[in-house]
Amino acid sequence: MNDTFYQTFVSPWVRMTVNPWTAEAMKWLHPMRTSRYLFAESFSPWMRGVAALAKNLAQHRKPLPKDHPFLVQERQVSNGISGLLEDGRRYRDAMQEQAFSMMYGGAARVFPSADPNGRSR
Repeated sequence: MNDTFYQTFVSPWVRMTVNPWTAEAMKWLHPMRTSRYLFAESFSPWMRGVAALAKNLAQHRKPLPKDHPFLVQERQVSNGISGLLEDGRRYRDAMQEQAFSMMYGGAARVFPSADPNGRSR
């Protein structure tokens, strides 16, 4: 049924709109491809200037002092993210432990005299 529907209603529209030109255009406009060639010197001549600037910056590079405000802020953000990930890990572990206890060990704590056969102890 699905194949018949496709052959009857969808396939004619696809054949009408897709041709070698549109296939080639779709290939070159794919985001994974455009992100590569838009920044290539062979495609974008202005990237040669970026390459020259990067080379000049690399030659004159100096490390920042330890108390530079950007480095201090970088450390603070990094520590904040690490703390957030640790808190998330602890919360996840606590929830998994609680779920495990409820599924496999909770009945013994909630109903200590419960017997699986229905008899009282």
